[in-house]
Amino acid sequence: MTAPPPLADVLLGAGFLVWAALEIATGTVHGPVAVNLTAAVAATGALAWRRVATVPAALVCAGGLAFKTAWGLQLDGLALLSAILVASYSVGRHEPVRRAAVTTALVLALAWLSLFGLPPADQTPANYPFVALWVCGPALAGAALRRQVERAAAAADRAARAEIAREQHARSAVVEERARIARELHDTVAHAVSVMVLHAGVVRSRLPSELASERDALTRTEEAGRRAIGELRRMLGVLRSEHDPDSAARAVVEPAPTLAELEDLLEETRSTGLIVHLTVDGERPVLEPAVEVSTYRILQEALTNVRKHARARSVWVGLRFEGTGLRLRVADDGVGSTWGPTDVDGGHGLAGMRERVEVYGGELRVSSPETGGFVLEVGLPEVTR
Repeated sequence: MTAPPPLADVLLGAGFLVWAALEIATGTVHGPVAVNLTAAVAATGALAWRRVATVPAALVCAGGLAFKTAWGLQLDGLALLSAILVASYSVGRHEPVRRAAVTTALVLALAWLSLFGLPPADQTPANYPFVALWVCGPALAGAALRRQVERAAAAADRAARAEIAREQHARSAVVEERARIARELHDTVAHAVSVMVLHAGVVRSRLPSELASERDALTRTEEAGRRAIGELRRMLGVLRSEHDPDSAARAVVEPAPTLAELEDLLEETRSTGLIVHLTVDGERPVLEPAVEVSTYRILQEALTNVRKHARARSVWVGLRFEGTGLRLRVADDGVGSTWGPTDVDGGHGLAGMRERVEVYGGELRVSSPETGGFVLEVGLPEVTR
């Protein structure tokens, strides 16, 4: 169903019709009034549809001129010729190039037929180029404007897409920075407060009963520390919420793990049926608390993925201390290059582990040997206090 013509075009067509009617009434055009009025209604009324049905409107407009000349009348009024000009412009402005070219050629043919099909005495071949310019000039102007508008729209679209890309990049950078801050707070501040709470508890338990006020002070210190840990973990949940909406719900208040709990982690893995071998080389130095947490989490992630995805029977864990650095190696005899989608601490597989390693200037390498299995190697250059 064709949409109704815009009011502006209806008024335009009505204006041209009034113009043509005035020419007929004042005797500017010659011939029977009925013929002139019919041609005027067809040619000018078609302008109301110049944007809704552009091609038919242009052909009807030119047909109005042909109808008049078919009666042997001259085109001696400006209203009909001006209507052709507007119709030709509309074709170039609102139609694709190929369709506009074909329609303009048809309109020009009808215009030539109207003017020269029954040549009156005052028409000469020199008028052919004038009529061609009268029809094709507006069509070319409309096509040029259409092209300009399309280029402007394309430029605006590219600018909008670029702005969206910049916003997405900025949002991604913010999310990554929030995740980094959350990770550092978790690995350092939360761990340090947890250690202070534990030490306060140990001291409190060793105080004699006669030091009741001191015991109460340490109790309040422990309670304040636990509240601080809880608030810190909730804040970490907020920082991570955009990166991982479920992280806030997973935030817990227990102290951060250390390598002192390494054997418990391995026993937990052995309880699932995996055979776990541990090798520790070198003298263990006093490690940075954050490094201990990160190393524990990396190993926990690696063992979890071996258990869930590798379909392995055995896993070998090697921890070697080299001066101020350490190296961690986890190898299994499973199916090879298989890795789970997410880690147990809210990261994202190898990407989350790599982030932890890069914070300390370390390196992470993975490989799948030809003999089978999967190998993860982590090197941290500076781990001591």
